[in-house]
Amino acid sequence: MNCQYCQKRDYLLENEFAYAKFSNDPTTSGHMLVIPKRHVTDYNYLTDEEKEAMHQLVDMGKDVLSGIYAPSDYNLNMNICEANGQAEHLYFNLIPKYSQAENIDTEIA
Repeated sequence: MNCQYCQKRDYLLENEFAYAKFSNDPTTSGHMLVIPKRHVTDYNYLTDEEKEAMHQLVDMGKDVLSGIYAPSDYNLNMNICEANGQAEHLYFNLIPKYSQAENIDTEIA
């Protein structure tokens, strides 16, 4: 299997069933991916242990991001399979949100 997420080992955070890393194509500064270690394409195929592991890493990721970037809020979404060119591996996007004044990635014309 040639899955980019099954072959990666550049973990920022990890536990027995999942890992987290910064996105290579971030939406905002600090955009993090939370990925099951086992190749899974749909949330319904995760074991209860894998689900818990992923949710633990979301909480840990928020703590890390709060210390580094101090975002005002977060968005959490899930990518399932190959939608819009995404990898055929389930993952969560943990995306920090910043107020307009704090968001250096946003320009106002």
